[in-house]
Amino acid sequence: NVPDYCVNEVAEHALASIFALGRNIANFHLATKQGRYDLAAAPPMRQLRGATLGIIGMGKIGRQLATLATAVGMKVVVAARPSIGSEFVQLPLTELARQSDYISLHAPLSDQTRNLIDAEFLGNMKPTAFLINTSRGALVDHAALAEALGNGKIAGAALDVQDPEPPDLQTAPFNMTQTIVTPHAAFVSETSLLTLRETATRQVLQFLAGERPDNIVV
Repeated sequence: NVPDYCVNEVAEHALASIFALGRNIANFHLATKQGRYDLAAAPPMRQLRGATLGIIGMGKIGRQLATLATAVGMKVVVAARPSIGSEFVQLPLTELARQSDYISLHAPLSDQTRNLIDAEFLGNMKPTAFLINTSRGALVDHAALAEALGNGKIAGAALDVQDPEPPDLQTAPFNMTQTIVTPHAAFVSETSLLTLRETATRQVLQFLAGERPDNIVV
């Protein structure tokens, strides 16, 4: 068990997704590769500073993303949860959906969170808002997301995790221009992979030496 080897990486990937969506980087990249050099090749852009980021899941990664987003001037709100102890504004999920310009998922997958982002949730989001998922693919009802994107109920999505993996990239929402898809890459860096391997190996050696491993799941 290595619970914290990629906290910075995933938070950075989520923030990068916010910038890529909000600044139309992916749209402009696709357009220029197709020979179109035109500001009108993508939707209107809004300043990220002052935009509201809703975070669902305030574990280590969610908290790190909140720190990074605050540093670039975003307003952070979080999904309300008893005893969360957060310094950020806490909102019920419905209100978080209504207020946020960006929503980033950092919750674990469970029976309670499966398809948490469903048609009802997406229907409460702003038509100018974006969804980012670097957590677990099954948190999102992808059919409902495809419909919301197709009907203009939300502006776009960045999906690093899917259900199943790999997904059928020829189907919506994965083949839609409003969607950025990365291949479950948020956790990766040279540092995170080295930390993962070293920490796992150290705990095996601790066990073989009769010691208590550092990260026991109880």
